[in-house]
Amino acid sequence: MLKINDLIYFVKVAETGNVTKAAEQLYVSQPAVSHSIKSLEKEIGTELFTRRDRNRIEINPAGQIVLRHAKAILENIEQIKSEVSQLEAAEKPVRFSVQAAAPVIDKFVQYYKNNISNLTVDYILDEEDDTWDIRLFSSMENIRRESISKVMNEKIVAVMSNHHSLASKAMISREDIMSSAWITLPKGKNLRKTIDEYCRIAAIRPASRVEAKTAISMLECIKANMGIGLLPQLTWVPADNEITIRAIDDPLAVRTLYIEYNRNSHNKNAEALGRYLTQHFEQYLKETLKL
Repeated sequence: MLKINDLIYFVKVAETGNVTKAAEQLYVSQPAVSHSIKSLEKEIGTELFTRRDRNRIEINPAGQIVLRHAKAILENIEQIKSEVSQLEAAEKPVRFSVQAAAPVIDKFVQYYKNNISNLTVDYILDEEDDTWDIRLFSSMENIRRESISKVMNEKIVAVMSNHHSLASKAMISREDIMSSAWITLPKGKNLRKTIDEYCRIAAIRPASRVEAKTAISMLECIKANMGIGLLPQLTWVPADNEITIRAIDDPLAVRTLYIEYNRNSHNKNAEALGRYLTQHFEQYLKETLKL
């Protein structure tokens, strides 16, 4: 029975004209190559090389026939591997840890799937789960790391009811924020961590705080004029004619979104999705919000 390694060794010997050189290029021992050639000749039923001198052998007419077919067989095997690999990649879901921009990321991924690729995404919302292929997270810091790519900068804005006393102001100051009641999410939530980090850097403390369990209930409390919310402008603030959005100018509030690639993951779909998100996410949000 023909063995793949015998064909590989045979082709290399035919190309180099020398068993020792072939062995060196294949990173195997010279006896292993010699044994493989003899095994192939026994299987074919004839010698495939003619020895010219101590160091050089030359492929004979029978060997030329075998060489032609051996190359075709090996090329077909590589094609099979490639097609199977592509099939597995297409069917392999992306494990996506969403630690920022949760309200809009699913719509963006669906947009990507409809326009570029048909893939499956398994969302990971548990921050402690480290089995992700890629993760989207935010930070107030400028992070530079090989496995991390910057997606976009995003302003944090003050969101309030149209009837709130601050709604008439063109810009919101640090003092305005501290004099108002806040509507926030509970501790431990990713958005709460971002806002708390900004407030720590800016030395801002709320007059009082109301914790809403979800983003939806948070917005309902804001619309009910129970206080103001600090939210990322593009990824969290919905289009709603019952709320007013005001920029914060003292100090400027900006967070950065990043994509991180898991070094232990080799999911090509995850890499493609991460690159697309890095290149198009900000523009997609601006077009969606018509900014």
